[in-house]
Amino acid sequence: MKLNNRGWGLGMFLAFIFIFFLAIIMIIVVSRQYEFGLVENTNNEVNPNEKVKYVNYEKSVKDASAIYAAKKYSDMSDGETFYVSINNLNVSSAIKNNCDGYSKITKSEGVISHSAYIRCGSYITSGYNSSIVE
Repeated sequence: MKLNNRGWGLGMFLAFIFIFFLAIIMIIVVSRQYEFGLVENTNNEVNPNEKVKYVNYEKSVKDASAIYAAKKYSDMSDGETFYVSINNLNVSSAIKNNCDGYSKITKSEGVISHSAYIRCGSYITSGYNSSIVE
């Protein structure tokens, strides 16, 4: 009996690489379908009319957080960051009932900035972190 000591041939190597990449593609497709979190969820599935509504919700949350910050955090120090749930903001009941979210209030170089992050159905603001929401 004669042994082949040359290892894999080029054909076997290419077949292995093909199967490997096919498996990776299948994992990505399945994870996207079942939303395991391996692939970031995009807002492409949202109806354009609803997206406009949710962008307006974001603006309302941001505006309400500016008012809230002026009342509660007027003496913030540079570099401080606070997160405020939409439940603590003066926003419409439609936003509170249909969305989860928060506002990020940061003071840097004497300027207070506000960012709104919401999740309404399949719409999710870029940068939204569900662990921050109460």
